[in-house]
Amino acid sequence: MKDILREWVVAGILALVAAAILDLLPVGESRILKCARLLKNKLSERSAARLKKRIEELEKYKRNLDLMLNSDKALYLNTFRALFGTLLFGCIGAILTTLRHSEMLAVARPESPDTLAMLDIAAIMMFAIGITVALGSLTITVAEDNRQKFAAQSEKYGKEIEQLKMILKTRVDKLDPHS
Repeated sequence: MKDILREWVVAGILALVAAAILDLLPVGESRILKCARLLKNKLSERSAARLKKRIEELEKYKRNLDLMLNSDKALYLNTFRALFGTLLFGCIGAILTTLRHSEMLAVARPESPDTLAMLDIAAIMMFAIGITVALGSLTITVAEDNRQKFAAQSEKYGKEIEQLKMILKTRVDKLDPHS
């Protein structure tokens, strides 16, 4: 019973790690990054100085997005990200394969062949994810689709900036109603 519980806990932790990795991959918008941005915006609303700093950060990021709209930088960044992701998962798979065939592991846990089978499955999973990232990178283009995504992202940041500026304006008006 204790082993089953431990296996479920390990499986749950691995599932959360895999979900976080998949969420941060360049497909769509990351929920983790979206929550972090929302949290930063909420924390910055507590003081006018933080609010001004957050507005400056968002404006800088929006300017970078606008620059990427007019350059091939997006193509190069996406290609680099795909290559890096493929190499990362390939290296993790190679490490797990090496561990599987390590004599140290066989000597340390001779009674547990299930550990070795789990390492094999994990290595296969890492190689499969690497192949998926590599296949996904075959569609990287600077087509209108990417330009539309950058334009939508820039527009969203513009709206956030305007909302934060309105909050800042009401805060300043509360502090100094005569200005």
